Amino acid sequence: MYSTVKQSKAAFSDQFEPLLRASGRASIEELVEQYLNGEPDAVAFWQDALEPLRSAIELYLQETAGLVD
Repeated sequence: MYSTVKQSKAAFSDQFEPLLRASGRASIEELVEQYLNGEPDAVAFWQDALEPLRSAIELYLQETAGLVD
């Protein structure tokens, strides 16, 4: 979802509320396919989903490298 927000805040806003409504009755597979345009069984989907987290961790480690010995 983070990637969707970064690509288009307007598109995210349009999709977020329906996704929340559907989350109570749909499976994760259905939600991913319908609202995130992904294939939940595909490794690439999860790698792409984790990339912003990896980048944030790497930046944090770089920025704090000299603070702790």
